[in-house]
Amino acid sequence: MNLTVRSLAYLALEEGLVPEAYLDSGNVWTWAIGLTAAAGVKVQQYVNRPAPIDVCIKATIAHINATYLPQINRTFAGHALNDAQFSAALSFHWNTGAIGRAHWVNDWLAGDHDRARHELTSNYLNGGLLQARRNREAALFFDGKWPADMRCPVRSVSHPGYHPVKPVATDITPILQQILGGN
Repeated sequence: MNLTVRSLAYLALEEGLVPEAYLDSGNVWTWAIGLTAAAGVKVQQYVNRPAPIDVCIKATIAHINATYLPQINRTFAGHALNDAQFSAALSFHWNTGAIGRAHWVNDWLAGDHDRARHELTSNYLNGGLLQARRNREAALFFDGKWPADMRCPVRSVSHPGYHPVKPVATDITPILQQILGGN
């Protein structure tokens, strides 16, 4: 499976995009669509220096293609995922890093789709904070139900403090089409 405009739009919807370096809930410097120094990105170069949205997206795509896409393809090898399934799996993996060891994935691969849905919506919830996200991922993966509004929450950063502030819903689809070639 390859990254598509729709799959990246869905990930951006779930994660949001912050063009300037900020401190996330764990006090980790983060930038773009959830990139950190652990991803090999020099995040601090964007402190007080917002980047254009296309630069943020290109950096995110590079990391997905280098790390996340191979892991997802390896995990689901021999099983053809449609775009909705791939997008939900990417969102889950981006958020947890657990695509290769998640019980819901193993259940789905074994053909137990009811149990897989239950596992996805009952676990990996971060104390319940991620329940709505897991429900959306399950609706996308198992039912092919895309969100009606795919605009990306783009946030600016407060100073001092370096925390993201209230988002502005932004249609990034034209930028994604330009970068990914419209697929």
